[in-house]
Amino acid sequence: MVCLAPVKKDPVRPLDEYEAEEFLNSPKTRRMLKKIGPSEVAAQALDDFERHPLYRKALRYGAYVHRVARLYRPRRRKRDPKPVDELVLNSYMAGATVAAGVGRIDDAEIGFSIAYLKRSLRSTHLALQSLHFIREKKLFPEKAADHVTRRLVALRDDIVAEVMALREAWRAKFAH
Repeated sequence: MVCLAPVKKDPVRPLDEYEAEEFLNSPKTRRMLKKIGPSEVAAQALDDFERHPLYRKALRYGAYVHRVARLYRPRRRKRDPKPVDELVLNSYMAGATVAAGVGRIDDAEIGFSIAYLKRSLRSTHLALQSLHFIREKKLFPEKAADHVTRRLVALRDDIVAEVMALREAWRAKFAH
């Protein structure tokens, strides 16, 4: 028999990924974060994330997609077609949210890291959707679209692996 009674939350336990996502989406949290600003410890953590291999890979991927988009931009157009713009945007968003996910200060923030990495996964899925429309409209040559897709899937797989490792770490430290 499955018990559907609400689980009592331990007030000293760090937030898990779902609680962290709920906290991050709260308007009250956004107002509070604007008021307090970053601390010295947070500034040091910001420097540390730049050395993380997943962040470096995501950053390289975003720059690569931007170069490919510019290379295959139709002549006499100042802007890329909408699916290409969305691909570039979501590629850079994936890198930005990876930065937030790997730039944590201590183990109590593992839930927040997972929440941000899941946002990064959403960006990779939106980029894959944009690639589908790019293929349909033949905005990139087939070979270029294949290469962009392979690199995006590899990045997504690395993000999933990082999420799984963080979930395991959270369970090992905080699950009862």
